[in-house]
Amino acid sequence: MTYPLVQAPTRRPIEVREGLTPIYQRLGALAAQNSRLSTSRHSLAAKQDLARQVGILYRDEIATARLTDRICALAAADNTDGNLGTLSGTLVAQEALQLFRYQFPLFGRIHTDFSDEEIGLKQTLTTRIIVTPGAREYDPTINADGEPNGWRTVTAPQSTDAPINMDKLIGVPIRFGIDTQAATARKLFEEQAPAASYALSKYFVEKVYAVLTPANYNGYAAVSGPKVPTAYATFPKSALEFGRNALVDIQAAFDANEVPSEGRSVLLNSSYHGQLDKDPSLTYFAAQRAPEIVSGEGMLPMMAGFQPLKAPNLAATNATANLVGVALHKCGVVAASRLPSNYVEALGKAAGNGVTVVVTDPDTEISALLVQFVNHQSGYAQWLLCAILGAGVGDKRGGLCITSQ
Repeated sequence: MTYPLVQAPTRRPIEVREGLTPIYQRLGALAAQNSRLSTSRHSLAAKQDLARQVGILYRDEIATARLTDRICALAAADNTDGNLGTLSGTLVAQEALQLFRYQFPLFGRIHTDFSDEEIGLKQTLTTRIIVTPGAREYDPTINADGEPNGWRTVTAPQSTDAPINMDKLIGVPIRFGIDTQAATARKLFEEQAPAASYALSKYFVEKVYAVLTPANYNGYAAVSGPKVPTAYATFPKSALEFGRNALVDIQAAFDANEVPSEGRSVLLNSSYHGQLDKDPSLTYFAAQRAPEIVSGEGMLPMMAGFQPLKAPNLAATNATANLVGVALHKCGVVAASRLPSNYVEALGKAAGNGVTVVVTDPDTEISALLVQFVNHQSGYAQWLLCAILGAGVGDKRGGLCITSQ
């Protein structure tokens, strides 16, 4: 907290941030515990627990503070632990993971399987997606046995096993030479945290986008009784015709195929998202209840049961011809992340001056490995945030590609 002091008229205003001191001490204690752990795989669980504690402390005590207080916290962290600024680097990485949540809302609209467990590159991870079953009314009809039917007709549990190839080890390596660092007092690595977060997140999002193809989501490609009364290899709609009415048609297709109504979203490229933004029904809604929608200050509201999300880079890793959007249910796709093995600790003491820390966001549970080291011979310091990523198809009913005509 910030406490303004009563001051003499000749003095400039000053502030004392005494409330942050115990936070620095707690962070320093956690960093010290991490540095004392042995370079053994047996210490991974303890390091993961420390990572969660740091994440919670950051979320509850620092992330909500003013920008000046966060900068102050980073500066204090440098003085708390002298081992390559380990704690300072942890806080920078923690801020990067928090930005991961804010910059890409897609991850709140799909099934995620994030963990701080280690996994080998190119291993297959299988996660199970549970789909909400339908409720049934009690049937009082008396059957041939003289008893009510009751709930004799059971609701089958619905779940989908989603195999995911954890095939991408990605990181954001940032390096500054001694000449650059000597020329400025700026906190260079801290300044790069937002850009590092964006690069990591963007890559992950485009990894998910690559999965969203008609071949993977062919649950509506052919008529199949009452569940698929109309065939859609894709849902074709020109830009001028696209609006809430189109989402109503997709809603009807999802409803018939027993896709749960909760957790639906629609990814749209900038052009089609703009067309939805101009829909007359939305304009009326904004005029009556939420003018900030049309002023560009907020996310579009739910329309026909779908949450619209802008996906300007949808085609970056998806080569589907004329793809302009994808209607999704939360269980339609799964994104997964795991930690790579700690290569710095592979040789124990022989590894030199490298420092590794597990960083975890307590809300999304996404974790990354933070590696920091210096090269005295070449004269540079390097900061690396890395993770192993994968994406796969969940329930095929929960995806329908939208194409232009």
